[in-house]
Amino acid sequence: HQGTFGEIHLTLRYTTLRKRLIVMVNSCRDLVPCNENGTDSYVRLYLLPDQSWRHRMRTQVKKRNIKPVFNEKFEFSVSHEEAVTRRLDIAVKNNRMFHSRERKEIGMVLIDLANLDLTKGVTDWYELSLPGLKKSN
Repeated sequence: HQGTFGEIHLTLRYTTLRKRLIVMVNSCRDLVPCNENGTDSYVRLYLLPDQSWRHRMRTQVKKRNIKPVFNEKFEFSVSHEEAVTRRLDIAVKNNRMFHSRERKEIGMVLIDLANLDLTKGVTDWYELSLPGLKKSN
């Protein structure tokens, strides 16, 4: 596959009062279809370096869609000082059948939170790439 793997629209902000990093997974666009019906996609999030099952968060699955709208909010309990030292690992995945030959990974993005004004909040489109071609934003 050549070219883009699609984009994900996110809102990232830090709420000082509640001491939480808020991640809004808004939507995706131009996802690569995994079969003739489109893609059954969901979004998986980790706040690195925490990559255990316990720290994994994910959206609901959106069926047969290459422009899914999620509008789901996730909260990470972390101090602002610590949040700005972390990276957000976000992957858009295909919810394929266990025996299917369809690709599981649709695309991913690694976001360095040190580069963002989290107290003000940021809403942006992030370009997806594939594992091995990880792109830092």
